[in-house]
Amino acid sequence: MDGTGQFSSLIPMNMGGNIVTLPSRHFSVDELLSEVERNRVGSVIIVGQAFAGPMLEALDAEPGRYDLSSVVMVSSSGVMWSQDNKDGLLRHLPQARSCCSAAGRCASTRAARRCSPRRSRRRWSNTRPRRGRGRAARRPLREAICAVVEAVPGAAPELHELSEHVKSHLAHFKAPRHLVLVETIGRAPNGKVDYKRLKALAQERLGIM
Repeated sequence: MDGTGQFSSLIPMNMGGNIVTLPSRHFSVDELLSEVERNRVGSVIIVGQAFAGPMLEALDAEPGRYDLSSVVMVSSSGVMWSQDNKDGLLRHLPQARSCCSAAGRCASTRAARRCSPRRSRRRWSNTRPRRGRGRAARRPLREAICAVVEAVPGAAPELHELSEHVKSHLAHFKAPRHLVLVETIGRAPNGKVDYKRLKALAQERLGIM
């Protein structure tokens, strides 16, 4: 996140723009959306689903509570977030040009796709959302933070306990929303954690395949 904050700040500052940061050390959706409204923020920089998920949940829970008419783009650097979440945010930000992650596809409004980037001093993404293939095309991907845990012998951790432990050491938005216990985390042939296998296992256990 440090790198994202740095270069995302340097670009608008070199163009004569302003930077708005949140007052608190812990992430709060209400604080974020309130500061966006108060400062008339034009571009919101986040780091993937951990931020985008709570943002959409708050907007769905209280539509129209925040005046976000100044926002023209939401972008994420280095971490992707799900396409259905991008589409959901754009429902609450009809004036926005795009919700885009540097590592993946963008979701854009129709107005943005008609707009030529050459006519603007700023560079906005006009990438059309493309349909996926296979299962992803028929069912949008929904993502949330899930903890896959290999417990010590005799231990049986529960989700609320693990969540509170994470919150005591890290930002609250990093706390898991799901818990999957496994006998062993295991390793991939290259010796590293096999994230792809663990993700598939977690989706199967949670019934979201």
